[in-house]
Amino acid sequence: MAPAVVELLICEMGVITPPLGVNVFVIEGIAPAIPPGDIFEGSFPFLCAVILLCVVTPFVPEIATFPPNLVTK
Repeated sequence: MAPAVVELLICEMGVITPPLGVNVFVIEGIAPAIPPGDIFEGSFPFLCAVILLCVVTPFVPEIATFPPNLVTK
């Protein structure tokens, strides 16, 4: 399960970083007064968190399996 979770996290990184940055363009459409550079800067802490999860999840797969296990018990 951990490889699928890591793949999903990598896809998430793709939608918040340039050159793709689909989420950034959606936010720019909602709030056109905010320049894209500021939006990319605001997404940087989330990018760091996703990178950390991509590194930690293969070694501690319980991070990915903990929420589903709560629902199934």
